[in-house]
Amino acid sequence: MDTSKQYVKMCDCPEIQGESVTPPYPNDYYARRKHGAIRYGYQLLTSDIIDNDYTWLPRQDQIQEMMGDFDKMLPMLPQLERLDKACGEQFTSMEQLWLAFYMLEKHKKTWDG
Repeated sequence: MDTSKQYVKMCDCPEIQGESVTPPYPNDYYARRKHGAIRYGYQLLTSDIIDNDYTWLPRQDQIQEMMGDFDKMLPMLPQLERLDKACGEQFTSMEQLWLAFYMLEKHKKTWDG
């Protein structure tokens, strides 16, 4: 699971945070906005999430679920490599790459740092 500063920054946007489910679940990851500490769902209170003190960090499987029907996604998978190269191969984890892919396909946005 990617908990890097770059991934936290990539996730801290309305498109991703709008996908998060409240209350926090035990297998979910969150980054505290003020201090950058990483917490797991079972360590948080619902009020922490509602007060916007934490950023939800989706796992790769959660990003793929957000994409929708996986069978319809298969023809798009070659775009992952092109996306990585187009962005200067700056992604250091599959979570970052899948999140960039999700943002491009669903929201027509690209990561520029």
